[in-house]
Amino acid sequence: MKRLFITGEQFDTEYANKIGLIDHIASDEKLDVEINKYIEIINSSGPKAIIEVKNLLDKFQKMDILEYMDHTVKKISELRISEEGQEGINAFLEKRKTKWRH
Repeated sequence: MKRLFITGEQFDTEYANKIGLIDHIASDEKLDVEINKYIEIINSSGPKAIIEVKNLLDKFQKMDILEYMDHTVKKISELRISEEGQEGINAFLEKRKTKWRH
């Protein structure tokens, strides 16, 4: 990876995927289908949970690993007992959609 930053060399999509620079490749014909699939997945998650995941990803760069792990465990515990977390658990157990998906 360092080599690419230093050299500035160009590479194709398959190589970018292979080295983990991108997560998914879709053809032009299937692009809208793939985008909508991921939108649906994201919309099925709790809105506050998504915000907290973004915050955790940001904090990963700023904390040492033990502090980060402790922070993550605390945040997951808080989210599970929150109103949103309880709604997610109950919806799963009752085999229904969550309130935020209606």
